Amino acid sequence: MSIVVIFLHTNYIHCYNMNRREFLGVGGSIATAAIAGCSSSDSSAESATTPTTTTVSEETTEHLDNAINYVEDAADEFESQSRKFDSSNTYVDFETGKIVDLLDQADKELNKAEPNATTEQAEAIASLRTLIEWLRGASNVLDAFGDGLDEMQASVQYFENDRFEDAESRADTALTNFESADEELTILQDSLEEDESLNSIEITEVDINEFKRAIDDLDEALDGLTYFGRGYRSLSRGFDPFTEAADLFDNEQYEDAVPMFERARDQFAAANSTFREGEDVAPQMMLSDFVELTCLSGAFRDGADHFATAAEAGSNQNWDKARDARSDAESALEQCD
Repeated sequence: MSIVVIFLHTNYIHCYNMNRREFLGVGGSIATAAIAGCSSSDSSAESATTPTTTTVSEETTEHLDNAINYVEDAADEFESQSRKFDSSNTYVDFETGKIVDLLDQADKELNKAEPNATTEQAEAIASLRTLIEWLRGASNVLDAFGDGLDEMQASVQYFENDRFEDAESRADTALTNFESADEELTILQDSLEEDESLNSIEITEVDINEFKRAIDDLDEALDGLTYFGRGYRSLSRGFDPFTEAADLFDNEQYEDAVPMFERARDQFAAANSTFREGEDVAPQMMLSDFVELTCLSGAFRDGADHFATAAEAGSNQNWDKARDARSDAESALEQCD
């Protein structure tokens, strides 16, 4: 029985670790696209703050220049934080504090610039405000997405060390973070569809289509990760009763083993249903893993069911039926080899 448990650990952890590198890449792509949209040059800034058609207030120009500098500094910090998605061996821990502070300072400067702004400056202010909200949204998305990946990584480590309750708890937290990331992403997507000002910003070099593609990729990855986390949580819930039932069975406490195997079977069945549903929404990079996990969870569902039958037969001293059911259980557990 212990060999079977190790078999699932090894295969399941391999599936997650392999894809975590790809998930990090998705996070990196949205960061790269956002940075491309926040890079400004001295000449473009000058054209935004020095219109030729009206009298320009030096104070207004100064505040607008300050705002642009704060946005550029926020973009630099965003880029620095996004580099955490470059490594597959460490936790992401995307920190938004400094980014938020810099964007808040930019907003304050725009508030000061707005009252006496020329027409061209007013357009620049509106575009900057949109860009600031874009950066806020992208930061919130990557913050929640990174936290979700970190929690799933922790959950996997607990699972690998047979700490199934902790694995379940961290999977729960991961799902909460993925849900938050999805909500923030929806807000960001809606704002990009509704607000066309980013398409005509003159003070920045914005590739709006590249950014839209990046967030669409992340949206798809989040769908897959949500199904992954739900299935993983059910597997974690099933393994405590499964390992306890296995010990009871090995110690010939058959009657006590029956309800534990049945409880494990039900959780493995829930995991199997979730992974099977996930096959329909998973991005291509996850599809083969979902297929494998559907098979593995189904194997443990069937194995636990047969072991429950074997334990019940053993409790009734029906040894022939017990041996046959145990043989069926062992065959079921090997069906994904």
